[in-house]
Amino acid sequence: MRAEPDYVAALFAAPEGSRVTVIAGTGSLVCSLRGDDVVKSGGSGFLLGDEGSGFAYGRAAVRAYVRDPGIDAPALRTGIDAVFRTSVPGEIVAAIHRAPSPAALLAKMAKPLAQDFRAGHPYAAAIFAREATLLAEVIVDHLRRESIPSDARICLAGGLWKSGRIFELRLAEAMAELTGHVPDFVRIEQPPVMGAVLLARSLAHA
Repeated sequence: MRAEPDYVAALFAAPEGSRVTVIAGTGSLVCSLRGDDVVKSGGSGFLLGDEGSGFAYGRAAVRAYVRDPGIDAPALRTGIDAVFRTSVPGEIVAAIHRAPSPAALLAKMAKPLAQDFRAGHPYAAAIFAREATLLAEVIVDHLRRESIPSDARICLAGGLWKSGRIFELRLAEAMAELTGHVPDFVRIEQPPVMGAVLLARSLAHA
């Protein structure tokens, strides 16, 4: 019997030809195969990592609001009212600290942030530039360490990519700036659980 982290299932469920899988939901990590072994970068959790994750985008958005409640952020403001049932900064902070999963709570703000970005609000553009670059740096470092070409096919898996195509587009721009190549992104096409089935089959054949 063999136990694997859940991200391994997404890696094995990636479309054929993918060399690397970038998983971004509440958290984030990058993984690939080195022979028969799975290697990862990132995935250190919201206290030490999760760059470019739903949590990271959401935290940055809420932090911008808490610092300046008068910020021009209509979608974020609506999202905060819906999730926290208050617009008072101190009450928002208290609610986050009381939450059973602060990271998951903050990740809910990624979608309204994307709406403000598309509407051209400067605070959102600054957050996207920073968080996309941080995740791009994790990916590029993983490619370098594993001797994977920067134009290799990269599979995107996880809930963040479903929150708006802008997350993928900004990540592509950030990676192009770092590598000089427009990344070859593909979306995962089947449920990650199918990756677990494929892994089990490969182990049985082995």
